[in-house]
Amino acid sequence: MRTLLALSFASLTIGAAYAADEKPVCEFVKEHMAKGLGLHAECKSDYSIYCKDTATNRKKGCGAYKRASKNTNVKIAGFNVYNLGMGQDFSGNLLTGLKQNHILAETIAQFDLTGAVELKHLAKEDRSFNEKLLNTINDLKSGKRKLMKFVSRTNEKSEITVEEIEGKFRVPQYLNVLKELIKIDSNFALVLSNDLYPRLSDDLLNNEIAGFFYKKNKFNLRNTKYCGPGVKACTVKTKEFSAEIARKPFLATFKAGKMEFTMAAVHFRFRRPTKKVNKKPVLDEALYNPMMEVFDFSKETGYEFKNNKTQQNIKHETSSRFAEAKMVIDFLGTQRKAGKIKDPILYGDFNLAAPRAHTPAPERKNDESLQEAFKVAWDKILPGMKGAEVYVNSPSTVGKKTLGSNFDHLVLAKAGKLYKCDVEKAEVFDFTNEDVFPSGHALIRKIDKEAMLDEFSKALNFKSTTTMKHRYTSGKMKFWEIGVDNKLIGSYNEGTKVVFSEAISDHLPVYMNCNTK
Repeated sequence: MRTLLALSFASLTIGAAYAADEKPVCEFVKEHMAKGLGLHAECKSDYSIYCKDTATNRKKGCGAYKRASKNTNVKIAGFNVYNLGMGQDFSGNLLTGLKQNHILAETIAQFDLTGAVELKHLAKEDRSFNEKLLNTINDLKSGKRKLMKFVSRTNEKSEITVEEIEGKFRVPQYLNVLKELIKIDSNFALVLSNDLYPRLSDDLLNNEIAGFFYKKNKFNLRNTKYCGPGVKACTVKTKEFSAEIARKPFLATFKAGKMEFTMAAVHFRFRRPTKKVNKKPVLDEALYNPMMEVFDFSKETGYEFKNNKTQQNIKHETSSRFAEAKMVIDFLGTQRKAGKIKDPILYGDFNLAAPRAHTPAPERKNDESLQEAFKVAWDKILPGMKGAEVYVNSPSTVGKKTLGSNFDHLVLAKAGKLYKCDVEKAEVFDFTNEDVFPSGHALIRKIDKEAMLDEFSKALNFKSTTTMKHRYTSGKMKFWEIGVDNKLIGSYNEGTKVVFSEAISDHLPVYMNCNTK
């Protein structure tokens, strides 16, 4: 029996102010969704913070410290969670519709603090949906309108109740992951950037947010002086940098035992800076030239790229990525010297190998001279943060059959409050290896195809009569059924790694252990 809920929503304009600011999403969640999600939400100008909805958290706030156990060891990680939120609209063009939030949460739960990048803003279509649904709920409660549901098999009609649609708000995926984390450990909280100040707010590929998933009983969220009086976290302002950075660093300060530090999470540039000319992407020299003034890879290392399109593209990408990395490292070093942040830990998906790292694995084995040039380049940019080294250079991207590029690293100085971090053993967390992640593999084996398709079907049957974009279309149901069969269940049974990039991420976390005494 198929029931169609045909909702005629009141019109509501989501204006240009939507842009790239997540604070309105937090405010909507706080007022209309948090109770149903079991979350407490606090919406600040520079960040949002979410934790479990308890009387204590409502009274003292999510940032209040819950005294830790006597365990003095903590695990600190960085993790590119792969377009978390881009699967919410199953148009067939988006990337992460098969992500398993509970398995992603199980991965994050292996650590006490995780700097996460590549989270996505709640889509404007979903914001619009939620606003219109709220108007409909209010109209139903006030008696201004009635809505009918139609059972196609029997041609029966009946009135839709408020209770049937109150739980239909679209939830940001980062909160779905936090909900799953809280099921594992109720101490988990999320500090989330409201904006990373992209140059173009409608650039979906670069328009991301970042956050820190952390355990409140292990870490005390502290004020970050750079961000302003009493402000605990913020995104670094654009004016701090002499050239464009695609996604600005998100900062937060934490204290565990005697260890206090400021962590920065950054997803560095993937593509060279481009603009469209006659509908074709070409190098945007207005953005690129200032980057070359910061760091010209060939000039700094002596490595010369060949004069062909492929090599020149690599040159543009490499120079712009190292320029971004240098600007961020210089910023953190300057702010630490000025006392505006605590001892810095930088996690980045750098999109750059780091062959000088303490766990070296060559990125391009067929070009040793380029490897040497990369070492020189890192040597040139690291002094901006006094005493800093780059750690972890193991394969950290998940391919179809093997692990690939060595792009994820930690940058810090083993000194000051970070002296007892075991940086020499910093490594990737290879969740594709069952010996490393047995609990995750057990969850993968329990993926329920019928339950997933049932959820897809429920969303498919919840329609509106407006022109807003639907979450699903009927023509995609078979597409997603095949996806579950082939990319999740089939991949795991065949021993390929596709299931891990689809269900969790196409990157592995990198982490280190620290003693807080």
